[in-house]
Amino acid sequence: MNALVIYDTQFGNTEQIAQAIAGGLGEFGQARAVHVNRSQEAELREADLLVLGSPTVAWNPTPAMQAYLKGIAPGSLSRLRTACFDTRKRLPRLLSRSAAGVIAKRLKSLGV
Repeated sequence: MNALVIYDTQFGNTEQIAQAIAGGLGEFGQARAVHVNRSQEAELREADLLVLGSPTVAWNPTPAMQAYLKGIAPGSLSRLRTACFDTRKRLPRLLSRSAAGVIAKRLKSLGV
């Protein structure tokens, strides 16, 4: 397995989780965590598993993660298994929304 964890972070918490995920996945094959601004399209072509993570900012992923998601061509990820996660302040469900939910919705619209 070749896993790629692409993340954005504001205070380092999401990066720590991304590194931990990559470390855990590394027990089953190659895995690396890459900041969203440093990710390369070639890395996606080599990956079997893609994990996307972002802090929740104003109920959405960060602007950098949103731009990354908008740049993905429909159908280009259909062969990949995917997962997503977020970090956010703990609030009552009615007052918060998850960046992971927004990422998942975008991935579904791309055919994942």
